[in-house]
Amino acid sequence: MLAAVLVSLLMGATGCNSLTIENVRKLQIDHTTDAEIKTLFGDPKTSETFDTDGAKVAVRYFQYQLATDVGPVAWLNYYILHIETKDGVAKGYLYVSDEGKNATVFDPSKADQIQYGVTTRQQAIDLLGPPAGMAFKASKLDAIKKIDPASNVASYLMWVNAPPASGIVGFLKVQISVLIVQLDANDKVISKTSITDEQGF
Repeated sequence: MLAAVLVSLLMGATGCNSLTIENVRKLQIDHTTDAEIKTLFGDPKTSETFDTDGAKVAVRYFQYQLATDVGPVAWLNYYILHIETKDGVAKGYLYVSDEGKNATVFDPSKADQIQYGVTTRQQAIDLLGPPAGMAFKASKLDAIKKIDPASNVASYLMWVNAPPASGIVGFLKVQISVLIVQLDANDKVISKTSITDEQGF
Protein backbone atom coordinates (compact mmCIF):
# COMPACT_ATOMS: atom_id res chain seq x y z
CA MET A 1 0.00 0.00 0.00
CA LEU A 2 2.84 2.43 0.82
CA ALA A 3 4.33 1.85 -2.64
CA ALA A 4 0.98 2.48 -4.31
CA VAL A 5 0.49 5.69 -2.35
CA LEU A 6 3.94 6.97 -3.27
CA VAL A 7 3.50 6.20 -6.96
CA SER A 8 0.32 8.25 -7.03
CA LEU A 9 1.96 11.34 -5.56
CA LEU A 10 2.96 12.81 -8.93
CA MET A 11 -0.69 13.54 -9.58
CA GLY A 12 -0.15 16.86 -7.78
CA ALA A 13 -1.53 18.57 -4.70
CA THR A 14 -5.09 19.65 -4.15
CA GLY A 15 -6.58 21.55 -1.23
CA CYS A 16 -4.86 22.47 2.01
CA ASN A 17 -2.23 20.34 3.70
CA SER A 18 -3.48 19.02 7.04
CA LEU A 19 -0.83 16.29 7.21
CA THR A 20 1.61 18.26 9.34
CA ILE A 21 3.67 16.97 12.24
CA GLU A 22 1.77 19.43 14.46
CA ASN A 23 -1.53 17.71 13.66
CA VAL A 24 -0.04 14.22 13.86
CA ARG A 25 1.15 14.94 17.40
CA LYS A 26 -2.44 15.67 18.36
CA LEU A 27 -3.29 12.01 17.79
CA GLN A 28 -3.79 10.27 21.13
CA ILE A 29 -3.77 6.50 21.08
CA ASP A 30 -6.86 5.05 22.81
CA HIS A 31 -8.48 8.49 22.89
CA THR A 32 -8.75 10.17 19.46
CA THR A 33 -12.02 9.20 17.77
CA ASP A 34 -13.00 8.77 14.11
CA ALA A 35 -14.78 12.14 14.22
CA GLU A 36 -11.69 13.86 15.62
CA ILE A 37 -9.50 12.19 13.00
CA LYS A 38 -11.76 13.58 10.28
CA THR A 39 -11.59 17.05 11.84
CA LEU A 40 -7.78 16.90 11.92
CA PHE A 41 -7.08 15.32 8.54
CA GLY A 42 -10.26 15.28 6.44
CA ASP A 43 -11.24 12.28 4.36
CA PRO A 44 -8.64 9.60 3.55
CA LYS A 45 -7.61 8.80 0.00
CA THR A 46 -8.53 5.18 0.67
CA SER A 47 -9.18 2.84 3.58
CA GLU A 48 -9.44 -0.82 4.56
CA THR A 49 -11.74 -2.46 7.11
CA PHE A 50 -11.15 -5.70 9.00
CA ASP A 51 -13.32 -7.76 11.35
CA THR A 52 -10.95 -8.90 14.10
CA ASP A 53 -12.46 -11.04 16.86
CA GLY A 54 -15.71 -9.12 16.62
CA ALA A 55 -14.03 -5.70 16.66
CA LYS A 56 -14.13 -3.34 13.67
CA VAL A 57 -10.57 -2.41 12.71
CA ALA A 58 -9.96 0.19 10.00
CA VAL A 59 -6.80 1.57 8.42
CA ARG A 60 -7.09 4.96 6.72
CA TYR A 61 -4.50 6.13 4.18
CA PHE A 62 -3.98 9.88 3.88
CA GLN A 63 -1.62 11.65 1.49
CA TYR A 64 -0.65 15.11 0.32
CA GLN A 65 2.07 16.27 -2.04
CA LEU A 66 3.66 19.38 -3.48
CA ALA A 67 5.22 18.78 -6.89
CA THR A 68 7.33 21.19 -8.93
CA ASP A 69 8.47 20.11 -12.36
CA VAL A 70 10.47 21.63 -15.18
CA GLY A 71 10.12 19.48 -18.26
CA PRO A 72 10.73 15.87 -17.27
CA VAL A 73 12.42 16.76 -13.95
CA ALA A 74 10.27 16.81 -10.81
CA TRP A 75 10.92 17.95 -7.24
CA LEU A 76 8.48 16.42 -4.80
CA ASN A 77 7.54 17.00 -1.18
CA TYR A 78 5.35 14.20 0.10
CA TYR A 79 3.30 13.62 3.24
CA ILE A 80 1.83 10.20 4.06
CA LEU A 81 -0.18 9.19 7.12
CA HIS A 82 -1.66 5.78 7.93
CA ILE A 83 -4.04 5.63 10.91
CA GLU A 84 -5.40 2.44 12.44
CA THR A 85 -8.60 2.55 14.52
CA LYS A 86 -10.41 -0.10 16.51
CA ASP A 87 -14.12 0.36 17.20
CA GLY A 88 -13.81 4.02 16.21
CA VAL A 89 -10.78 4.93 18.37
CA ALA A 90 -7.15 5.43 17.26
CA LYS A 91 -4.88 2.43 17.98
CA GLY A 92 -1.85 3.17 15.79
CA TYR A 93 -0.35 5.36 13.09
CA LEU A 94 2.66 5.84 10.81
CA TYR A 95 3.72 9.24 9.43
CA VAL A 96 6.17 9.87 6.57
CA SER A 97 7.32 13.22 5.18
CA ASP A 98 10.42 14.65 3.52
CA GLU A 99 9.50 18.31 3.90
CA GLY A 100 11.26 20.82 6.16
CA LYS A 101 9.92 21.01 9.69
CA ASN A 102 7.58 18.09 8.96
CA ALA A 103 10.38 15.76 7.85
CA THR A 104 10.61 12.37 9.53
CA VAL A 105 14.26 11.69 10.26
CA PHE A 106 16.40 9.83 12.81
CA ASP A 107 19.99 8.63 13.21
CA PRO A 108 19.97 4.85 12.59
CA SER A 109 23.46 4.43 14.09
CA LYS A 110 22.01 5.29 17.50
CA ALA A 111 19.76 2.24 17.32
CA ASP A 112 22.87 0.14 18.00
CA GLN A 113 22.76 1.44 21.57
CA ILE A 114 19.39 -0.23 22.22
CA GLN A 115 19.75 -3.24 24.53
CA TYR A 116 17.13 -5.96 24.46
CA GLY A 117 15.45 -6.51 27.81
CA VAL A 118 17.12 -3.39 29.22
CA THR A 119 16.21 -0.32 27.12
CA THR A 120 12.79 1.10 27.99
CA ARG A 121 10.24 2.84 25.77
CA GLN A 122 11.22 6.26 27.13
CA GLN A 123 14.94 5.55 26.78
CA ALA A 124 14.43 4.58 23.14
CA ILE A 125 12.55 7.84 22.55
CA ASP A 126 15.24 9.85 24.36
CA LEU A 127 17.85 8.16 22.15
CA LEU A 128 16.14 8.38 18.74
CA GLY A 129 13.77 11.32 19.16
CA PRO A 130 9.97 11.40 18.87
CA PRO A 131 8.72 8.34 16.96
CA ALA A 132 6.97 8.66 13.61
CA GLY A 133 4.51 5.95 14.53
CA MET A 134 3.25 3.50 17.11
CA ALA A 135 1.01 0.45 17.19
CA PHE A 136 -0.10 -2.49 19.29
CA LYS A 137 0.09 -6.26 18.94
CA ALA A 138 -1.76 -7.66 15.88
CA SER A 139 -1.71 -4.24 14.17
CA LYS A 140 -2.97 -4.07 10.59
CA LEU A 141 -0.56 -1.29 9.60
CA ASP A 142 1.42 -2.35 6.53
CA ALA A 143 4.83 -1.77 8.13
CA ILE A 144 3.94 -3.99 11.09
CA LYS A 145 2.55 -6.75 8.87
CA LYS A 146 5.91 -6.95 7.09
CA ILE A 147 7.83 -8.13 10.15
CA ASP A 148 7.79 -11.32 12.15
CA PRO A 149 6.72 -10.18 15.63
CA ALA A 150 8.25 -11.62 18.78
CA SER A 151 5.91 -13.95 20.65
CA ASN A 152 5.62 -11.61 23.64
CA VAL A 153 5.37 -8.30 21.78
CA ALA A 154 2.82 -5.89 23.27
CA SER A 155 3.45 -2.69 21.30
CA TYR A 156 5.62 -1.03 18.65
CA LEU A 157 7.40 2.26 18.11
CA MET A 158 8.49 3.34 14.61
CA TRP A 159 11.03 5.83 13.30
CA VAL A 160 11.30 6.88 9.63
CA ASN A 161 13.90 8.40 7.34
CA ALA A 162 12.16 9.91 4.31
CA PRO A 163 14.64 11.27 1.72
CA PRO A 164 13.88 14.07 -0.76
CA ALA A 165 12.36 12.97 -4.05
CA SER A 166 13.71 14.54 -7.24
CA GLY A 167 14.78 13.40 -10.67
CA ILE A 168 13.52 12.44 -14.10
CA VAL A 169 9.90 11.40 -14.05
CA GLY A 170 9.75 7.68 -14.70
CA PHE A 171 13.24 7.15 -13.24
CA LEU A 172 12.79 8.90 -9.88
CA LYS A 173 13.47 6.62 -6.90
CA VAL A 174 13.62 7.11 -3.15
CA GLN A 175 14.46 4.74 -0.31
CA ILE A 176 12.29 5.08 2.76
CA SER A 177 13.76 3.48 5.88
CA VAL A 178 11.60 2.38 8.81
CA LEU A 179 12.97 1.21 12.16
CA ILE A 180 10.41 -0.85 14.08
CA VAL A 181 11.09 -1.39 17.78
CA GLN A 182 9.07 -4.07 19.57
CA LEU A 183 8.27 -3.75 23.28
CA ASP A 184 6.89 -6.18 25.84
CA ALA A 185 4.15 -5.58 28.41
CA ASN A 186 6.73 -3.95 30.70
CA ASP A 187 7.71 -1.45 27.98
CA LYS A 188 11.16 -3.03 27.57
CA VAL A 189 12.61 -3.40 24.06
CA ILE A 190 12.66 -7.04 22.96
CA SER A 191 13.52 -6.66 19.27
CA LYS A 192 14.13 -4.16 16.50
CA THR A 193 13.77 -4.50 12.72
CA SER A 194 14.83 -2.18 9.90
CA ILE A 195 12.85 -2.09 6.66
CA THR A 196 14.03 -0.25 3.54
CA ASP A 197 11.76 0.09 0.51
CA GLU A 198 12.89 1.56 -2.81
CA GLN A 199 10.01 3.48 -4.34
CA GLY A 200 9.82 4.67 -7.92
CA PHE A 201 7.92 7.52 -9.55
